[in-house]
Amino acid sequence: MGVQINGSTGNVIATRGTFSGNVGIAGTLTYEDVTDIDAVGLITARSGIEIGASPGVGASISRQGNAIFSGITTIGSKEVGAGITLSPDGDVFFTGIITGNGSGLTNLATDLVNDTTPQLGGDLDTNDNHILLDQNHYLYFVTNGGSSFLGKTASGLYLQNNGDLHLRGDDVYIRGDDDSKMGKFIEGGAVELYHNASKKLETTSGGVTVTGTLTATAYSGITTAATSDFVQVSRYTVPGEVSQVDIDFDNTNYTHFKLFVTGQNIAYDANIYCRFKLSGSYQTGNNYYSGTLKKYAGGWDESEYGGANQSYGYLTNNVGADNTNERWQLIGDINTGGTSARGFMSFNTFYTDNNTAMANNFGVVGYMQYGLLQGIRIYASSGNLESGAVYTLYGLK
Repeated sequence: MGVQINGSTGNVIATRGTFSGNVGIAGTLTYEDVTDIDAVGLITARSGIEIGASPGVGASISRQGNAIFSGITTIGSKEVGAGITLSPDGDVFFTGIITGNGSGLTNLATDLVNDTTPQLGGDLDTNDNHILLDQNHYLYFVTNGGSSFLGKTASGLYLQNNGDLHLRGDDVYIRGDDDSKMGKFIEGGAVELYHNASKKLETTSGGVTVTGTLTATAYSGITTAATSDFVQVSRYTVPGEVSQVDIDFDNTNYTHFKLFVTGQNIAYDANIYCRFKLSGSYQTGNNYYSGTLKKYAGGWDESEYGGANQSYGYLTNNVGADNTNERWQLIGDINTGGTSARGFMSFNTFYTDNNTAMANNFGVVGYMQYGLLQGIRIYASSGNLESGAVYTLYGLK
């Protein structure tokens, strides 16, 4: 059905038409270059709609459905699809993920307080700025086994972990607020501790070096520490007549010893010998060498005692047997040797010989084979050693 005018049906062809009332169109109205349209219902445009004084000024709606606005757009609260809401105040709310580099967006709010579970799609670049955490709030690191955190409280900065805490670096430093050293941990090397920027303790491959005074409330070890460089290792008092006295060395903690023997009497006039302990037993083979010179109170005995390839080391000759006056004493300096070094003892002895003359012997006794000396045995060429003598061994710290 076409246009009905005055009850008639047909087509209207005109270059201009004026209607003083309403025009009802039951079909499709096709028109071009229309200035004003007042429509109730849907308008279908083939090439889009331009709104404004000229095309591109104001607003445009393309045939694909895109709306482009120039200037200020005033709308009421409106949901655009399922993810965008426009409020009357001009706020835009997005639900979901916004994709893009954001180069064309301005006046975006940076407050994420209202988002309780923000997520990053990639690395966070601070753009040469800082991440600020106020007091009593922390940066958490969550793992399957628990959580760790870094944060500041009123009492200081805390780095806490439920399990092991590892700090890694070639060398790790702990410094004060003034950048002074407090501790240094060297990879594959020493640990250093400082007091007022001055190093006081350092670990080494052989132990620990302390600079200054070391004060301990208690001590546990082989012996009580001495004030000198030597530490008492053992002390033995002869309880009765014995054929020999054996003194073991602590080779684990010392390589150098001093042996003091005081007040030793012998049962008969005799010489005093020694043997060394190697590989767990005292050696009796002809591998000893010794040389001793004797000095009387009135002059020298020109004789040299001892020799090479003997089964013992020669310490003293002709010690008199007198339980009251004939007291033999020794000061020995012992180097224990090792797998590529021979052990030996240099010594001084003091005694009254069997001619009742005061005498002093000094010399050296060594073992001709390489090996670690583990102890020393002292005995007389005949008879026993009497009771009461004290054998004290010191190790060099």
